[in-house]
Amino acid sequence: MDTAATPRLRQSDVDGLLADLGAARPASSPPVEPFDFRRPDKFSREHVRSLRTAHELFARDLGRALSQRLRCVVSLETLSVEQITYEDYIRSLPDPSLLAIIGMSPLPGPAVLEMSVQLGRSFIDRLLGGAGAPANMRRPTTVEATLLQELMEDAIAPLTDAMSPFQAVEPELRTIEFSPQFVQIVAPTDMVLLLTYQMSMTTDSKVDGSFSVCYPFPTLEPTMGNLERKLWDDPTQGASQADTSRPFTGVVPELTTPVSVRLTDSLMPAADLVSLQPGSILRLAHRVDEPAIVEVGDAPVLRGHVGHRGRRFVVQIVDWKS
Repeated sequence: MDTAATPRLRQSDVDGLLADLGAARPASSPPVEPFDFRRPDKFSREHVRSLRTAHELFARDLGRALSQRLRCVVSLETLSVEQITYEDYIRSLPDPSLLAIIGMSPLPGPAVLEMSVQLGRSFIDRLLGGAGAPANMRRPTTVEATLLQELMEDAIAPLTDAMSPFQAVEPELRTIEFSPQFVQIVAPTDMVLLLTYQMSMTTDSKVDGSFSVCYPFPTLEPTMGNLERKLWDDPTQGASQADTSRPFTGVVPELTTPVSVRLTDSLMPAADLVSLQPGSILRLAHRVDEPAIVEVGDAPVLRGHVGHRGRRFVVQIVDWKS
């Protein structure tokens, strides 16, 4: 073989080829995203978005149910939606915590509802006729545990409605626990979707606490296909007109409240009281120009003037009672 006839590249030719290769490469390579093999994401963005939207309705309905039971305004505000391991979820909870294990038949596993013990004890104080004052951290008694279980059952119907677009479920409250380490419903390394809310009760004062919904991935795995297809843009679609005309329906529940009008107290002899009959005229201490007090329930709330419209007695509201 004649090596003299073999062409050779000069150094300038090699430098030119390397320069061409460098010019052909993209100016910036795509960013490298870290992947944790011990904590892989099981829920896609579509899954998270669908569940978050559905549980906005859950939060509204649960607030309404608790408001009716406690006779005050209870509201929930979404704080976060995240994927974590079940082990991290349990470690993040204080001891004691109020944990309700909810069976999600026909899904293969349960869900967990968690509420701070202090807020739960404030609910009990309100339920038993108190003002719902802030409570300290301690493990609930047996009687308190029974009342808390009844309160957590109010979440069953809202949970059914929230899951209905993806899966017809029949939630059932199995038990409540106060020690997080005793609630081992899945493996510690299983991923869960955690929806965290701030729950508030407003009476004479405002009491806040945490509330969360935990869905293990094995529980929701059969619904993954439906979750991907439910890309909701407006969780209140179909109810927007009602919400516009009645803006407080999501906060103030439908309740029957007695309203009465009270005039200035008047004294009269017992003999005159006994002789009253239809058509009698009473002379009262209430002046014509003096406002009457409008009471909602047993609380004086408004001031107004008594009059009539046609054959009906009416009260014209003047202002709030100071």
